[in-house]
Amino acid sequence: MAFWATFIDSPHELRVRTPDNRDLVFLTGTAGADLVGRGSTWYRDQVWIPIGPHWQRIDNVAPVAALAAISNEQTAVNAGWATDNCNWLNINGRIVLTVSLAISDIDGHLIRVAYQATAVGIIG
Repeated sequence: MAFWATFIDSPHELRVRTPDNRDLVFLTGTAGADLVGRGSTWYRDQVWIPIGPHWQRIDNVAPVAALAAISNEQTAVNAGWATDNCNWLNINGRIVLTVSLAISDIDGHLIRVAYQATAVGIIG
């Protein structure tokens, strides 16, 4: 079941105007995920990360996410961490990244995810 990021750290945005009068925005940051492994098989879930300004119109977004912090409490046995993919949704004029995560190992933790997205449209 998808869950919302527990925090957003160091959100940055750079805005420029395109020749056709649209807004081009570069967004970066780190989000809290707090996903814990459940055994030696892959456990998969999805973190939703709201980013950037409110938009009047979103034409397109090119997002990417990667692991930013992982840990293991004891000895790593069959341990693994992954960001499987990163997509986006428009929820009430706000970009929400949907990052699919995977983790194995009973005491493995996926703590943070780093993101970068380039968006174009009209900021509202």
